[in-house]
Amino acid sequence: MELLSSHARQLLLDYLAKAEHSQWQSRQLLLRRSFDKAIIDQQINYAIQHSFIDDARYSEIYIRSWINRGIGKRLLISKLYEQRIDPTIWKPLLEVMYKEEDGSHKLEEQMQSYIARQKEMPAQKLKEKVFGYFIRKGYDLDEVMRAWLATQAGNIGQ
Repeated sequence: MELLSSHARQLLLDYLAKAEHSQWQSRQLLLRRSFDKAIIDQQINYAIQHSFIDDARYSEIYIRSWINRGIGKRLLISKLYEQRIDPTIWKPLLEVMYKEEDGSHKLEEQMQSYIARQKEMPAQKLKEKVFGYFIRKGYDLDEVMRAWLATQAGNIGQ
């Protein structure tokens, strides 16, 4: 039993040394390796006590990474739920880190770039493609509409 516990700890520490991981991801790693639940709990608790696993730290890194990629808040929330992190941990972080005005500015930049990549296309077809693309990226319809109007106003002035 001690040998299995030692092996599980070494496996977990190697995993955590490569990148930041959540408690759920770490537990999944040990489950995939078919360790006993008691050993898994023991090793996860050890890693938490020694600050090798910290879901708040992981959430902050995860949120920042996705914000820098330019996705909408809706999709980001969905991705956080997929990671199975307690919402009481990530919701306050998200409120602080995700600024609506930054998101709308990035959205306008991305929209201009996306429109520029489209070849000659009728205006209605372009609008449909733009809206579909950015809604799939997790932006709300209202955000996409505001960015579309801003983009179109900018194109008229040019």
